Amino acid sequence: MVNWLTTARKKLSQLGQKAFVRDSLWMLFSRALKAIIQTVYFMLVARSLGAENYGTFEGVKAIWAIVFPFVGLGTGEVMVQNVSRHHDQFAEEWGKAIQAILISVLISLVTLFPLTLLLLPGVSPAFVVLLLLADLVGLKLCMLAGNAFIAVDRVKEASQYGLLYSGSKFVLALFLPLFPEEQRLLAWGLLYCLGSLIPAAISLWLVNQAIGKPRFGIQTLQQAELGQGFFFSLSESAATINTQVDRTMLFSLAGPVAAGIYGAGYRFIDMGFIPILRCLGRATRASLNMAKPGLLEPFGLPAS
Repeated sequence: MVNWLTTARKKLSQLGQKAFVRDSLWMLFSRALKAIIQTVYFMLVARSLGAENYGTFEGVKAIWAIVFPFVGLGTGEVMVQNVSRHHDQFAEEWGKAIQAILISVLISLVTLFPLTLLLLPGVSPAFVVLLLLADLVGLKLCMLAGNAFIAVDRVKEASQYGLLYSGSKFVLALFLPLFPEEQRLLAWGLLYCLGSLIPAAISLWLVNQAIGKPRFGIQTLQQAELGQGFFFSLSESAATINTQVDRTMLFSLAGPVAAGIYGAGYRFIDMGFIPILRCLGRATRASLNMAKPGLLEPFGLPAS
């Protein structure tokens, strides 16, 4: 029995020294902590807004969530792919990704903003714009900053700094009950937007200080890489549509109350998938790093 425990302890110690396991645990811990924070602030927000206003919030978010994977056209994933092999390309890839996100947001604002007002009549245009800025700009830039740290194999920092986004939402949600009940929906839109843009700005600053500043230039956005990034976006979109389109349909067909109750239940179910998502996230970077130039040459296939 003693020998078995000694062997098991030794195996666990060796396992913990492996980078893949260590990074996966960091990401799992970070995601679990974020889930706890999100659950607490979700209960605060749902209680303060009520079922109808919370359903409106979920309905607008669901529309932007369907578009979200195409913001930046997967340049964040392309950055991880390229920089994980050649760290000296970081400044250029970092600049490409930021440019692609900002251009995509402008296109989304012009084309989809009127469509959102058409699908969700009665919703304040200001509320729609605030959620657009929060999710398509703030959240996307926070995720891009996380990809930047992962690309240079600094998963620990990516996991730690990723808590800024959820933490800021929690802090600002504490102020929501202070607003009059009839103004809380728009007030939450403003708080939600600030809770996204502030951590996004901090995350960009942290990346610039810790890794390097971006190099901008329209000529750096190559058609081949945008095409490759599009398939990353398409893959993410397939999963996102399945989880978000039902909320939009519920809001349109059954009203905001039903959408709010459904959205509340979905948040708890989504927590069960956390361990798988964290392992997949770490495995993606590892697989891209292993695809070194020349590895696939015997098969007549390009490495990138």
